[in-house]
Formats: sequence, structure tokens, C-alpha cells
Amino acid sequence: MRCFLSCIVVLPVLGCAHIVPVASMPDARYEPTAEALWVDTRVVTTQSMEQVKVGDVQYTNADGSSAGSAAVYEDQLVTHTRVDWQTMQGARPIDDLHFYAAARDQQTVDMILAKRRTNLTLNRAGLGLAAAGLATLGASLAVDEDARSTVASTGVLAAAGGWYTAFFTRQRNLPNTHFTTPDHAAHVAERANSQASRVH
Repeated sequence: MRCFLSCIVVLPVLGCAHIVPVASMPDARYEPTAEALWVDTRVVTTQSMEQVKVGDVQYTNADGSSAGSAAVYEDQLVTHTRVDWQTMQGARPIDDLHFYAAARDQQTVDMILAKRRTNLTLNRAGLGLAAAGLATLGASLAVDEDARSTVASTGVLAAAGGWYTAFFTRQRNLPNTHFTTPDHAAHVAERANSQASRVH
């Protein structure tokens, strides 16, 4: 039974096995221009129905003593806002690494490179763990029945954990992932544009 449940857990991993979450470093090739750096910022508003607490109900016994309480919830339309932003040079969207390199902000360039390299290392470790987990799951077929469910469960946990680690770190290394804030980027752009205008 435990082996059966373990196989159910690993199905999402096996079902997505053809989508191997391999991370890479964004393309470092970029030809800077003399165009101004700036940050394109947009406020995105979304709405969703959510259960919101609207009060509490107090329960009492026949003698008036407290018998406990319960929270009261109701469905309400809730509005959420988020800030989407993109680093730009002229009319072109550019990767944050190129943006800060063009602004000659070497400290931020080094920070972004370090985080992306860490994600790359964790991605490879996750893929290795997922491969080892799948191998362990396959090897469980060759062990005696008493140990099979334990070995299979170990393989399932390793495969699932490794795959999700690899997937998350790949997402964190996509070119449109930010490691700074829009305020920081705008400040750097303003300083770089000011310095460029003085040179010209």
C-alpha cells in the first residue's frame, strides 16, 4: 500500500519527465548603445474570490458559561496589485545584467552573476538527485518484497525533491527574473544617464 501511494506522488514527476528543467546562464552577448537607460514599470491589478474572516460567533452553555467560539467567513471579491517592471535601453528591453553593465554598476553585476551561478549549481544538483531517485525507484523492483516499499518511497521522494529543485532554480535563472528592486534600477539608470550627459 505504501509503495502504491508513493507511486501516486511521483506521477507528476514522471508525467513531466519530457520537460527537463535544465537551467542555463542568460546570453552574455550584448552590444551597448548610447541610448538612455530606464525602467518600464507597470502596476497590474487582479481580482479573485477569497474567503475573508468577517467576525466570530461565541457559544455559551445553558448556564451562560462560554462553550467556545468559531470564526465566520464569507466569499468576497479581493483586489490584488503587483508591480511588473523591465529594464530598458532606449526602446529595447534588456536583461538586468546588461542593464547594470551598461550603467557601470559592477557591484550589482557581480551580485547577479553570483546568484545565477548558485542557481545553476543547485539546478544540476537537483537533476542529479532526481536521476538518482528514479534509479532507486527502478532498483526497488530487484529487492525483496519486505524492503521494496521503503526503497521505492526513498526513490520517489528523491526524484520529486530533485525535480522540483531543478525546476525552481531554472525559473530563477530566466532572463526576466530580477534580483534587485525597480527603485534600485531606476536610481542606477538616473546616475548613469547623468554621467553620460556630462561626458557628451
